[in-house]
Amino acid sequence: MLIHKKLVSFKNSDIVEMTVLKKGYDNLMDSAAQHLMIASYRNQLTHIFVRVAMIALPVNACTKDTLLLDDLYEKYVFLERLFSREFIFLPGNTKQDFEQALLVLAHTCGVVLQDEVVLIKPSTNKYTVFFSHMFEPFLMGYWVLCQHLLSMPQVGHGKLLAKPIQMLAKEAQMVAARLLREQLIKHPEILSLNLLNNGLIALYNMDALHKEKRGGNVYMSPNTVVLTKITENIAQQIEVPTVPVASINLDTKTVVVNAKL
Repeated sequence: MLIHKKLVSFKNSDIVEMTVLKKGYDNLMDSAAQHLMIASYRNQLTHIFVRVAMIALPVNACTKDTLLLDDLYEKYVFLERLFSREFIFLPGNTKQDFEQALLVLAHTCGVVLQDEVVLIKPSTNKYTVFFSHMFEPFLMGYWVLCQHLLSMPQVGHGKLLAKPIQMLAKEAQMVAARLLREQLIKHPEILSLNLLNNGLIALYNMDALHKEKRGGNVYMSPNTVVLTKITENIAQQIEVPTVPVASINLDTKTVVVNAKL
């Protein structure tokens, strides 16, 4: 705590409070920097929990009474591909990792298996909720990124405009900043350029983006069919907001992001 005395302070009963920033100016990026610095400690744990979380997320989000293990595995594979730049997964180990994580949840976290299905009601508990909430910022960040990419202008024949990868990440950050200011989303981690860049590369590896070189620079343009499906799949894992087009379209108003995160 001594290292971060400018970020947090101790109060009575050992309560830790975030340092209150000055009023009277837009402190979004300052408060986000605070949050990201402290969240970096939590992120070290995400590498331990990511596999069980990739099962907990679809279990927690399921609206039916049961979920087939084959369907659960399909959702797990999707999340592993989406998280491929954030976390380390050994090639060829997907099925084994899934089965081991499922056993952990069944033996220690109350997930109930019966005849090749997961019983959703008894399996949805404080553990699945905890794991889902831990990884929600990543999924929300990718969802915002997808929304921005799908809002890009067309250049003809249904093809969307290609831009440098750095510009796409920066513009997505600006969209996230607007949504945070409008209180449509709540996770400051989404402003992280590392998260957004990782998302772009993962989407490219999932064939949701086309890549081309122009003058030595890498440009990317969305594959709307694949990207739309990925966006819909993300929205099945977490609760996403209803976002007005004006909040996604950068041409509607200027958004200033005054720091690099």
